[in-house]
Amino acid sequence: MSAPPTADPASGIVALFGPGALLLAQSSRGDGRHLVVRAHAKGGATGRYHVFKLFGRKRSLLRESLRDFGQRVLVGKTGVRAERRARVEQEVLELWRREGFDVPRVEENVALPPGVAPPVVVMEFVSGRPLDQGLADPGVALAEKERLLEWLGREWARRHARAQELREPKLIQVHASLDHVIHHTGAKERLVTFDFEVAWTRRHPIARLAKWELDREDESLQRCAPPTQLAALRAALERGYSVRG
Repeated sequence: MSAPPTADPASGIVALFGPGALLLAQSSRGDGRHLVVRAHAKGGATGRYHVFKLFGRKRSLLRESLRDFGQRVLVGKTGVRAERRARVEQEVLELWRREGFDVPRVEENVALPPGVAPPVVVMEFVSGRPLDQGLADPGVALAEKERLLEWLGREWARRHARAQELREPKLIQVHASLDHVIHHTGAKERLVTFDFEVAWTRRHPIARLAKWELDREDESLQRCAPPTQLAALRAALERGYSVRG
């Protein structure tokens, strides 16, 4: 990963990507370092933003190798090396999109700025706000929150059924959370899932992984839902998930 050239991340990102670039997220927690940047790009559609996800190492090479081995062999995940996380991110995005689940589109033929080195995944920029923020917002009617969660539950049920049919653990999200779903309200309303740099491998039963994902999403709902609405919102999600096909 190419670090921003100054101590100020915002000005560093602009220096790397040009005017209008915005640092959307940066993290050194979990499985590795990454930066997520919204910017224009050469080779992309004129006037349209793209998202660049830059992957890096947060540990020494020895510590990363040991953690990578443990994740792959002991835990049953795809590993934490930066190159592997970038490859998995792109593979999972393409898999989910091919199977009809709404994720950011992988952008091809987009040139990286001179100061940015691979591994990088370039994606469609989807405007909107994370679903957890909408669920926490007292200005959003309860009925609207219930509608969104029923919709999301139906999509989860459809995806889990397809994962079971294909015996494909990559259709189960490892970093499951409602803040990893964007509610886009443009010409076509969308619920867009993101964050796929690590995936499960075939060593785990799909039903067990699906339950794990649902448990993490319920924890996320408990964190964001107003206490007086939690029961109703959980019921809406369960109604949606009970609809199969």
